[in-house]
Amino acid sequence: MADFTVTTSFSDSVTGMSLSRSDTFTLTGNDVGHGMADVTSGEYTVTLSAFAVGVGSAGYVFVKNHALSESAEDYVDVGVATTAYFMRLFPGMSGILPIAPATTAIYLIANQGVIPVEIYVREA
Repeated sequence: MADFTVTTSFSDSVTGMSLSRSDTFTLTGNDVGHGMADVTSGEYTVTLSAFAVGVGSAGYVFVKNHALSESAEDYVDVGVATTAYFMRLFPGMSGILPIAPATTAIYLIANQGVIPVEIYVREA
């Protein structure tokens, strides 16, 4: 078993509100997968068991948009079902997805061009 800590924070200059939170979870699996993918405007499928060999059930997936530009048009959409995206990452942004046990893949699509995306998969 291993501890896995997720830290999240934000600060809003308009409202003056800020929040910082750190949560630690105990995970039974030890397998991970980490790498880069070049995501285009054609849907890119990340099959979790192939990307992170040995991962029986993914617990968390970290995704980061590494686009070199600062253009708001260089975003990547992320989802857990084909054509059903719920998270948009602009250049430099990242997000962590707690994954349901039955989830076998994540789906990425770039708004334009080729966007380098970092992916980290952690077994539950």
